[in-house]
Amino acid sequence: MNSFYYLYLPLLSLPLLLILFRKVVLKNKIKQEWLVLINIVLTYLLIIAGTMAVEYYYEMKLTGFDLNGDGAFTGAELTTEQKAAQNEVERMSARTLAPVTGVIFAFFYSALFYCVLIFCDAIKKKREENE
Repeated sequence: MNSFYYLYLPLLSLPLLLILFRKVVLKNKIKQEWLVLINIVLTYLLIIAGTMAVEYYYEMKLTGFDLNGDGAFTGAELTTEQKAAQNEVERMSARTLAPVTGVIFAFFYSALFYCVLIFCDAIKKKREENE
């Protein structure tokens, strides 16, 4: 089974990129709540896009075994590698549920992001009070 760890990098860097965008481009003119809503939407879209990329990868891998291009696997096309690729395509439960789990994950991931923003603001206010 192939690993798709490179799909996690945009997801993990999204909050940092949003904070930088807010500070550099928007000059802190947008509220944190809007930043969190943007994070929810972008996180969900990244999850769906990643799921679609994985799905496309497995479909293309399976299509590569169809030597005559008729959409069916017969004769020499039936190999153990083809069977493994077909099993990967057929095991779609995680990819089928991605829209539902994507919403749940995006919400909780963004809630964690919001808590970090609140914590950073509290530290910033504490420093300003001490100066």
